[in-house]
Amino acid sequence: MDNIELRSEKIRNIIGRVPPLLVRSGITITTIITVAIVAAFCLMPYPITVSATGTVGTDRQLHISVPYRYLYLFDRQRTARVTLEGTDGQPVIACTISSHSPLLIHTDKGNFFTANADIPSTARSTVQPYQKAEVSIVVSDKTMLQQILSRGHQIP
Repeated sequence: MDNIELRSEKIRNIIGRVPPLLVRSGITITTIITVAIVAAFCLMPYPITVSATGTVGTDRQLHISVPYRYLYLFDRQRTARVTLEGTDGQPVIACTISSHSPLLIHTDKGNFFTANADIPSTARSTVQPYQKAEVSIVVSDKTMLQQILSRGHQIP
């Protein structure tokens, strides 16, 4: 049995009627939120980085110890964002990784390989030999959509 049949016609009209302003505003808000999420998904970069440590050599070149599991990502030139020890207030230096050695280096902290980055001439005045550095190597700077649509879903 349906209980709505027991109510008066006025009550059935109120129950059966959807408020049009509520429906329109709900659809509008839902559409705006969906469009904003899709726009963010398509336009915002989603950088994938590898964290490593490095030391400035006497030749003013940065020698980076990278976890060995990321060796396959160094098939082409990469960019590194470097934060030097003792330079908290200074901007991050962008360096280009010029070479790497696939030779395995085993330590108590894990397996590593070395990569070398050229320090730009504009930053050489603030860099000193044996200075430590925190390095973030940019593997991919694509948007989330580009990451998903990448062929084979592999990191380039």
